Amino acid sequence: MTIQILLNFIHYPTLFFILMKRLSANLSANRKKEKVFKTFSYTITQSSKKGNRRTKEVNIRKRTVTNFLLLMQKL
Repeated sequence: MTIQILLNFIHYPTLFFILMKRLSANLSANRKKEKVFKTFSYTITQSSKKGNRRTKEVNIRKRTVTNFLLLMQKL
């Protein structure tokens, strides 16, 4: 499945670009909402030279990711 998706990215670069723009638009729209249901969340930790750590939590909607993968499979 993953190999097929990667092959689709190679064969259809414009479609991949459109889908990624669409995915990022969905993510930015979701950030504005207070409640985000069914999300993948992961934290990014950045440490500076002074030793201060900053953590940032990123949420991705599960439905957005699955729709994206299903679309890539249908090609």
